[in-house]
Amino acid sequence: MMAAESRIWTEAMRIHRRRWEDALATLMELAGVPMPKREYRFDPKRRSRFDFAWPDLRLAVEVEGGSWTQGRHTRGLGFSNDMEKYNRAALQGWIVLRYGPQEVKSGRAVGQILEAIEAQQNAQQRQVKP
Repeated sequence: MMAAESRIWTEAMRIHRRRWEDALATLMELAGVPMPKREYRFDPKRRSRFDFAWPDLRLAVEVEGGSWTQGRHTRGLGFSNDMEKYNRAALQGWIVLRYGPQEVKSGRAVGQILEAIEAQQNAQQRQVKP
């Protein structure tokens, strides 16, 4: 991690006290990522929500906590519910990027999110052209 990135990360963590979703939101804002909708309910028939979503691009981001501590996302029912959620999203044409704390902290998440936004925007432009 470069010095500037390290300072940004330190500031994000100071502000959010290790809340990974909030830290990612700050890092995205600082990197110039178009701001997503937070806690976006993508399926009106279900209560499922994405941590971050760009509905016009059908792009979503989930921050998975507890993967190293046997949290909800890695145990029986929680894992099963997450699979159903991600499968429903895929069937509706969503791309869902999933990140743990390490990917947020390293900056990989922000870099990949920027790539995905660009790819989705390019795909939309290709579809519009005759």
